[in-house]
Amino acid sequence: MGTSTHERGADSPGRRRFLAQAAQLAAAAGPLAGMTAQAAGEAPPVAAALPEKATVLITGASRGIGLEFARSYAARGWQVIATCRDPAGATALNALAAASRSIAVER
Repeated sequence: MGTSTHERGADSPGRRRFLAQAAQLAAAAGPLAGMTAQAAGEAPPVAAALPEKATVLITGASRGIGLEFARSYAARGWQVIATCRDPAGATALNALAAASRSIAVER
């Protein structure tokens, strides 16, 4: 049988390629580098280079990668403006915002 184009597993060649490409992109992304390092199981860089009141606007924050970005940025001390089409129906985002003073949910 042929190999799948979506190889699975923690140490698959597909995952290693993805992490290598993500690391290259993260080198130019500044604060996002910490998230890539964390996904690769490495220690994130020191956040001392961030401005005191850094703010990020995240669209599509009600689920998926947008929700994870909101969670990651808030954990790193950023002020997060999380937007989504239906704030009332975004239960996971609202729960995250209720647990964190740094997340504002907007439409």
